[in-house]
Amino acid sequence: MKRFIGILLALCLLLSAVPVSATAAEVTLPRYVYVGGVEVVREYTVGAVTSGEGWRYDVATATLYLTDGADIRYSSTTEDSLENGIYCSGGTLNIHASGTVNITGYGNGIDLPDGSLSLYAAEDANVTITGTSAGAEGISSTVNTNYIRFSGKGTVNVNASDGASYGMTAAGSIYIDGVTLNVRGTSNYDDISGANVLIGQTEGAVVNCLGTTCSGIGSS
Repeated sequence: MKRFIGILLALCLLLSAVPVSATAAEVTLPRYVYVGGVEVVREYTVGAVTSGEGWRYDVATATLYLTDGADIRYSSTTEDSLENGIYCSGGTLNIHASGTVNITGYGNGIDLPDGSLSLYAAEDANVTITGTSAGAEGISSTVNTNYIRFSGKGTVNVNASDGASYGMTAAGSIYIDGVTLNVRGTSNYDDISGANVLIGQTEGAVVNCLGTTCSGIGSS
């Protein structure tokens, strides 16, 4: 019995000597993240401001949390990255949305020049993403190696500007998992468009094209 207790104590000491950090997963930040004109991440480094009314950026998980009542809007500056409601470049932007959320850009609602988007809409979420200037899109992703992913059980509305424009452009893939996605283009432009668009739509997901057409919708 004493020998058994001695072995047990030795194992406990051995396990306690293992550093916690060795099991922690490292999180890579995007190169740039702007939220309503606020510089949150620049050159993979977190800025001085990581939260505002209805939003906060969690550095540990590289996730932007948007809560009920969040109204993310473009800045008055003319710098491209600030004209969009949300801008992400050089990595993946993770968004967790709950409640009623509005994202509005003078340019695109969400602009991903060389970034990917993973948006989780909680069951109570109703997220509206809109571009407002002529030719602006709700969501724009222009690199074919990147992706746009919607998941959760909420509703996501993606709208083009009143001028001629696509609702959402993706050069890479779009994945729709569980959410209700409403997309609207204008002036005979496709609601969802892209050179190499391949849309994976899981059971339970609903996609509504409110303008003209959604190209490439299928099941995966």
